[in-house]
Formats: sequence, C-alpha cells, structure tokens
Amino acid sequence: MTRPTTSRHPHLLATNTSVATNVTASVATNVTANASTGMSAIASTGARPNALPSPGGPRLPLDFTAFHELRYVSYRHFTCLRLADPDAAEATVCHAFADLAHQWSRVLRCPRPAAVAWQLLSAHIAEALVRPGAVLPPTVARTLYALMPEHQADLVLLRHLQGLSCEAIAELVGREPAGVAYQLKAAHRCLAVRPFLIDSRSAQRDLPGHCE
Repeated sequence: MTRPTTSRHPHLLATNTSVATNVTASVATNVTANASTGMSAIASTGARPNALPSPGGPRLPLDFTAFHELRYVSYRHFTCLRLADPDAAEATVCHAFADLAHQWSRVLRCPRPAAVAWQLLSAHIAEALVRPGAVLPPTVARTLYALMPEHQADLVLLRHLQGLSCEAIAELVGREPAGVAYQLKAAHRCLAVRPFLIDSRSAQRDLPGHCE
C-alpha cells in the first residue's frame, strides 16, 4: 500500500531555539480555542453509533471487532484534532476501519498490527485534508506538522492535546513506550513546543482521556 505523503520542511528542524520559541509563541493564544472548539464539537454531536464497517461478508472476525471497540474513540478524537470537523472525522475513521477490515487477515500477520492500523488511519487523514471543501486544520496542528516529522507531531497531539500516557500512545500507534518517550523529548527539545502546550493546560483537562 502506498501511503500518501505530506510536505516536509527539513530546514525548519535546524531552526535555533529562539526562532522556534517565537513560532510557537505566535500560536499560543490560539491553542486553547482550537482544542476547545474541536473537542466541544465532538461533545455537541453526542455519542453516535460507531457502526462496524462491512467489508462484504456477513460477519466480521471477533478479533477485528475487539480491535475496533478498543480504538474507535481514540482514533476519532485524534482525527477530529487533525481535521477540526467532527463529521469529517467520523467519516474518515469509518473509512479507515473499512479499509482495515478488508486487509485484516494480512494485518494480523504483521509484527505490529496496531502500527499498520495507525498507518491506514494516517493515510485516510491525509486524503481528507486535501479533499475539496475540507476544513482548515487548527493553527496548532498546522504548525506542529510543518515544524516536525509527521510521526513526532502525531505523538505530541496524542500526549498533550488528547492527554494519553506514553504507554497508552505506544499501544495505540504500535510502538515501544521508550521510543514514544524519546520522540516526545526530541520534539520538546528541538522545537520548544512545551511552553504553548503547558499554557493550554485548562483546555487539555477538558479533553476526553486526559490524565494528569
């Protein structure tokens, strides 16, 4: 499967701390509003039925059903943070799970099925972001994904805006907890993202799954 690629700005990774701090400071005032708007929109829609995808057979495997139940909510919260549109987020996650269902037997043969599933979700999010009529992502998301590799930006959103622990993130994306912690430290150190994320603490407490 060919995964859609997103633009990279490698020269920005060499930006010194003062410049990075200036960039992040410029979006600090928008973080609380962006996070609150995206997740409040989820809350306003209520708990919709997260219908299982139908890949063409009468019954889905039980292990796929269990995987879907465990990850649907986290996938949807993350996708809404990326897309800033609850309806588009729900549709994107459903399409990703339908794609996963079609490939489930192959995915189970992979060393890390959760990593493959996360790659599929990321591919569908990338497609949704360039779809005609797509809502412009919140400033904090645009900034993070412009300043660092996608896999690091994913972890920053999951840790600081979705409130997941390193262990929970590792299970969700199919990585080792130590690797997740290392990538988060690298993001904090190189791009000085910590200040504006800490400033949005009050908004983080309102996000589902947040833990102190």
